Amino acid sequence: MTDNSSVYAGDYSSGQRYTCILDEGAYTPADTYDFTGRLVPGGSFATPIAIGDAVAISTDTAGTYAACRGLPLVTRPGNGTTLLIGKVVEVAVFGNYPSTAAQADTLAERLAGGYYRKAIVEFNFSTKLEAITVKCDGSNAVTQGDGSTLKYGITDSVAALAYHHGKIIYDVVASGGSGLIPLHYVPSGSSGDLYTCLVMYTGPTVSIT
Repeated sequence: MTDNSSVYAGDYSSGQRYTCILDEGAYTPADTYDFTGRLVPGGSFATPIAIGDAVAISTDTAGTYAACRGLPLVTRPGNGTTLLIGKVVEVAVFGNYPSTAAQADTLAERLAGGYYRKAIVEFNFSTKLEAITVKCDGSNAVTQGDGSTLKYGITDSVAALAYHHGKIIYDVVASGGSGLIPLHYVPSGSSGDLYTCLVMYTGPTVSIT
């Protein structure tokens, strides 16, 4: 081959695909006329996402496991984004839209009211996704994309056999965790608080006694 053209035609998917919530910014309703002349409901997002677009993990603190109903939250990448996670390959029909802009001008409002679109995102990398229990230390929050504050809690996970049905528990620590990427925000809370967080495993994880 003497040039940089490819012998392959089209796109070849290879990553795992997951349903995600699209964080597309504030939604502004605006009725419009379709091609038949009928007035139909419509509107626009501040940062709309289309099929084929690359998306990043949203780091908004409103993006908790409970608020997102367990789904990953992705958004349009910005300058300097380091959490690019994949690309959109399918977008669901947007059927639950607000009647006024004030109902959906914050992410918290859109998540609570269901005023968002879902999409199938093909991840660039992943071994598996899993919902884990996070035990807070009262000082450190867990932010999306940064697994340095999560370590597998041996003592808590063994004790969980008695009171938590054997679910894996990760303790929040100041630093040193690796091998997984949290996809939801967990507040620092009070020491001992338990939250659920979806994580992506990328390799062996670090444990703590």
